[in-house]
Amino acid sequence: MSKEKITPRIMIAKPGLDGHDRGAVVVVQGLRDEGFDVIYTGLRRTAKEIAIAAAQEDVDVLGLSVLSGAHMTVLSTILEELDKLFWRPSLLVAGGIIPAKDEASLKKLGFDLIFGPGTSLKDIGENIRKNVPSRCIRKNSSKIPWVQTSAHLTELELNGVLENESLLKPNKKSRIVLLSGQGGVGKSTLIGEFIQTASKQNKSIAVIANDPSGAQGRGAILADRLRMPMDKSPEKCLIRSIPVSDASLGISKEVGSMATLLSNEYDLVIVETLGLGQHQYLEADWVDLSIAVVAPGTGDHWQLRKSAILDVCDHIFITKSDTPNFEVFQNDVTEVLHDKRKDKMPTIISVSQKDKESILIAFKSLF
Repeated sequence: MSKEKITPRIMIAKPGLDGHDRGAVVVVQGLRDEGFDVIYTGLRRTAKEIAIAAAQEDVDVLGLSVLSGAHMTVLSTILEELDKLFWRPSLLVAGGIIPAKDEASLKKLGFDLIFGPGTSLKDIGENIRKNVPSRCIRKNSSKIPWVQTSAHLTELELNGVLENESLLKPNKKSRIVLLSGQGGVGKSTLIGEFIQTASKQNKSIAVIANDPSGAQGRGAILADRLRMPMDKSPEKCLIRSIPVSDASLGISKEVGSMATLLSNEYDLVIVETLGLGQHQYLEADWVDLSIAVVAPGTGDHWQLRKSAILDVCDHIFITKSDTPNFEVFQNDVTEVLHDKRKDKMPTIISVSQKDKESILIAFKSLF
């Protein structure tokens, strides 16, 4: 299947105890505006967390920002963790306050590009694109199952098909859940709670998080995983971020195949859609359970009546149940659903991040 060139995927990470991320955030935004899809890991990530996240996302470029002066130690430790996975990106980039005398040593370690203070965003973008003009499928020697699965996800993303089609047979023992709702209702936070609950319940979980691409040739900031814990057992928890160019779909068109692939490796697969609430109408044959997430403060009962996803979802999770006026909103939801779906009412569950029992009830309803 012929495909147009897809923009390279970049991960920007802040390793160690360095608590200054203003520069990294500016780089993330700038690269997105230059047309790249960018994942940001957040502050104070361990070498192991960064290596796992980069391999799960199968990024083309890994950029590491260090301002603490401990760059030689920190960066070499990350490379050691990558080597344990038998995985490397196409391009390794170091940035931050790095003395010129250390650049040769870093390049000897395997870093391809080094950007110091004052480097323009345009120069960073041009140098990256010169070395990695488009997203690609890299051959790696890793025999680790979840690393191989991550590579298969990239194959589906770029080609739409797998060379080994047997990997796409649906697994009836797994559950594929579609989680939809407006932006700000707490979808990613809720998934983060589910990840922690799955670990306690000894269940494995995979997440496909869809984020919108920008307008006028801009890329995407893939930031949902920021609100999700970086599980140190990747065979039990895999998170994959996906850019969506057509926001009206709510998900990438290859996500169904990706979810089916993951269902062969994980007990639960959650697909988080874009922050849309009124004009989604998603009934897919690969979805076992569809959930609408709503929250107080996102509109009155007329907004609920217009929401197409409420017409078809199996469950409704009402988040932020510890906030003022929650009961008023809960009553609105119940009234609207009685009008919309008299014959087949969905299951309604109220949840709060502060109430772990409500999280457990919601989690168990997925199975």
